[in-house]
Amino acid sequence: MRRYLLPFFLLIVVLLPRQVEAQQVRQGTITVIQPKPFLRAHRVELTPRFGATVNDAVLQQYAVGGGLGFGINEQMTVQANFDWFDFGGAIGGPTDSYEQVIQATQTIPELVPLSWAASLVFDYNLLYGKFVMFNRNIVFYDFYAGGGPALVESTTPMHVGFAANFGAHIYLSKWLSFNVEYLDRMSIEEFESGSSLRHTATVSAGVGVYLPFGFDYPEHAVVEQPQHRPTPEQTAPEQTAPEQTAPEQTAPEQTAPEQTAPEQTAPEQTAPETETQGE
Repeated sequence: MRRYLLPFFLLIVVLLPRQVEAQQVRQGTITVIQPKPFLRAHRVELTPRFGATVNDAVLQQYAVGGGLGFGINEQMTVQANFDWFDFGGAIGGPTDSYEQVIQATQTIPELVPLSWAASLVFDYNLLYGKFVMFNRNIVFYDFYAGGGPALVESTTPMHVGFAANFGAHIYLSKWLSFNVEYLDRMSIEEFESGSSLRHTATVSAGVGVYLPFGFDYPEHAVVEQPQHRPTPEQTAPEQTAPEQTAPEQTAPEQTAPEQTAPEQTAPEQTAPETETQGE
């Protein structure tokens, strides 16, 4: 079981986003908010897949199936799944451990293989992120988890169970994704010793095809450009040069000396006295 789960958990560790200091603006850089390149809301998802059981040491089964999902919004998806397990012994069956148990205990383990299983699960997107592949392409992904009612058929006729899943989408284009999922089907099975809860857990891989192939961003979706907020080190107090006022220089008032024309007095001329002739 561990050898099947190890690659799945390694994928989770690789894709988990690392803690970064977001929205950190430095001098001389430009911060760009990239819109989400893939929308799930109101789109149909077709998911063909192939899987194998990972929790039964004495019985190995393979499953071929798929799902049909619909995105309620960007976080919630409802999906109907169906998987077929009975291939008439062509693939799968008892493992080497089955024979070892018989030799060691002189008892025959009771096998209850599934014939088929169906489920209706409601998935919720837990997180969303991106990573750089080969230092060239930016690839987006998300992780989801969910659960819902199930129907299974084994040696016991069709009966009700419960399904719980956890998986990831790796988006390859606007309409195609690579999917990995862990799905556990829980049901009450009838054994010779009585009824017991049985888990049939599978790890599957497949693709997701989204319809319609294209999408439009909602009209109310507005990408806000970040404002440049300098760090305290960059915020220097504004230094204003002291206003230098040149002393007002006034030209001395030059007053020309008043020049008065000399008063010219004409000499008084008196008429000469005439002699009075005697009578």
